[in-house]
Amino acid sequence: MTAVGVALLSVISACAYFLLKPSAPPEEPFELEPGRAWRRLAREQAELRQQSLEASQAAYTAGRRSEAKRLSERGKEHSRNMVEYNIKAASEIFDAKNPGYSPTALAEIDLHGLHTNEALEYATTHLELCRKKRVSATQIITGRGNRSTSGAKLKPAIEGLLIRTSGIAWNTDSRNEGRLLVIFNPEEEPGWGCTVM
Repeated sequence: MTAVGVALLSVISACAYFLLKPSAPPEEPFELEPGRAWRRLAREQAELRQQSLEASQAAYTAGRRSEAKRLSERGKEHSRNMVEYNIKAASEIFDAKNPGYSPTALAEIDLHGLHTNEALEYATTHLELCRKKRVSATQIITGRGNRSTSGAKLKPAIEGLLIRTSGIAWNTDSRNEGRLLVIFNPEEEPGWGCTVM
């Protein structure tokens, strides 16, 4: 067989392999939810970080300083990746829950699915935007915490933020305990106060 024939056979074999190769398994249905894939990657990075830092500590204890430093740097890289993936997850979740959200559409903000620290950041920014745009009222949706394994975390954290924020009054929506109604400049609105449940 000539060199051209061998090359052609090689190309045909490669094409056949790619055409007949089984396709990758479909994504898990739960990973189709916004942010799930990023959260999974963040958890994996957290595990790798922990493994790297434990190995670094063991290497340091054994007197292998350069290996310990290398493993420590690897752990820091995993930590940076974890933070980056969680930021991407939070953004994806927020965008899915608040499709029309913009600095000019501030009637409500839905914080479902966010970690507590992320929700506090989004809520703080939301309140600042509301003040800047002179919004008179807004709603913050936290959910009731029914799906949380150790009780509600998000709602109490947001209530704490609202308690510390001056120039507003807020109440829990009587029709939906997972919704907080917030007004700005409450001295102009009679009948509003702060209710902590």
